[in-house]
Amino acid sequence: MYILGGTRIPGKGEANTSPSQAFLIDLTVSWDASAPIYKKLKDGPMAYEAPSAISNDGQTWFTVIKQTCYTYKIQAAAWSPILTDTSFDQENTGYTAAKDPETELVYIPNIVKGIIGSSLMMLDTKAKSFTTSPMFPALQGARGFAVAWSVEYKSMYYFGGTVDGLFVYSKLTGQWSNPTTTGTIPPPRMNPCLVSIDGGKKLVMASGYSRTFNSSLDDIYTLDIATLSWVAGPSVARKDIRDGSACGLSNNQLIMWGGKYNEPLSSTMASTTPLIFNITANKWTTSYIAPPPSASSSILPTSPGLSGSPDSNSSNTKSSLIVIIGSVVGALIVAAIAGGLVYYFRSKKAKHAGEHPAHGDGLSGTENSEDLGYIPPPPPRNIQYPQPPAPTQVINWTTSSPRSGSNRNPEVVVVSQKQHQEVQHTPDRVGRDPSTMARPQTGFYETQRPVQHPQTIPGHFEEQGHVPGEMYEMDNVSQQAFINKRGPADFNHSAKIYHDSLRGPQNPHANINRQTGGMSAYHMPGSFFQGSN
Repeated sequence: MYILGGTRIPGKGEANTSPSQAFLIDLTVSWDASAPIYKKLKDGPMAYEAPSAISNDGQTWFTVIKQTCYTYKIQAAAWSPILTDTSFDQENTGYTAAKDPETELVYIPNIVKGIIGSSLMMLDTKAKSFTTSPMFPALQGARGFAVAWSVEYKSMYYFGGTVDGLFVYSKLTGQWSNPTTTGTIPPPRMNPCLVSIDGGKKLVMASGYSRTFNSSLDDIYTLDIATLSWVAGPSVARKDIRDGSACGLSNNQLIMWGGKYNEPLSSTMASTTPLIFNITANKWTTSYIAPPPSASSSILPTSPGLSGSPDSNSSNTKSSLIVIIGSVVGALIVAAIAGGLVYYFRSKKAKHAGEHPAHGDGLSGTENSEDLGYIPPPPPRNIQYPQPPAPTQVINWTTSSPRSGSNRNPEVVVVSQKQHQEVQHTPDRVGRDPSTMARPQTGFYETQRPVQHPQTIPGHFEEQGHVPGEMYEMDNVSQQAFINKRGPADFNHSAKIYHDSLRGPQNPHANINRQTGGMSAYHMPGSFFQGSN
């Protein structure tokens, strides 16, 4: 299971850069989750949430970083660029890839940009060329999704990201579809793990980030593609929740490494202890069981990112390569959002040689003295968001264009209805904690005792990003109030708030021409929008 790059929490005075380190987790042998078998590889391009895949013979690892395609020749331990194109998304993060093992074409949604929008890329790594196909309209520009290939249905399955639902691209028709699923349908999420099992007859989806709860998720689901029915599995322990993990499939086990641990008021890197879900036993376990040496199967796409894992329905690959290929970073293979930076300390080779014996090169079985000191990364410190200021701020609002008309029946349901409010408030004591100075100064107000507009029900405030609470954008704000390190300052600003009432029951007295109200709220610094303040 190959992992490249990622992100890390920088120390004081350091820049937040993506590392270029690469390593593998050896899946040819069994190990306990507390002591996985790591092998250091040659550093590659700096990567974060970048798509990648593995060739059928297990000898070439491919990725797209910015506007260049790279390959890593595993036996030669060498990185090289094979294709550069200015139509590739320059910022290319949040993408994943799925490989069709029959043609070895690599499919990457949205990564090719054009005048009329983004396209699905079909990359031929051998010919060093690519073609494109239109995206499903609703998926234009989407990120944070996971994709997996089904050999059985000759299709790519797409789930998660900034657009909810399951989407399917058929290579036979060249068309997208958005099928309706049944059963225990997974809630929306970003950066989940998605792998194909049983020869592409089923999908397993796990973890991810919930925009509704601002938290990593602990659930896992299996989709029977024939019936399009979801079944929920057992949740992982709360301490092990994560999103954006590196994911791989081997011997009917889902392996997840790294990622982020997100809670509403805190965010840190997930533990470097791998999570293992035994699909056959339908349970989370602490031991990885390698397949028998005589097993014969091929490397097939499994999940976002590094798609490549064994599948019993194909036999194009040598057995010695079967289990070492996995996929990475649930929405990126090459980029471990998957877990903080993997640190290895060559200066401690002698000390750690006994604790972490040499693991060989994972392919030829030869020992490499350069890897004696390689150890898994230490758990990074937990960075807490500042607590909401006290006391809470009282915000009064008045609708400028309320809905007017005849009384409505409480049972009537409206699909979507927008209201625009101009809000004036004067929060005092708003000096920011110096530790948050580098964060975007946009965010949202989370209502504690909201007085809702009569045509809006709690829990249905919506804005881009689908973050609960009323979103705001600042107009002509005094910046000093946010950068004052000496203490709090007073300032005034106006905020524009938009919200939708989604399928909310209508108040029978909705014929009023004007509404006023108030709420007690506090400000939470957010990173849901890109701010320049």
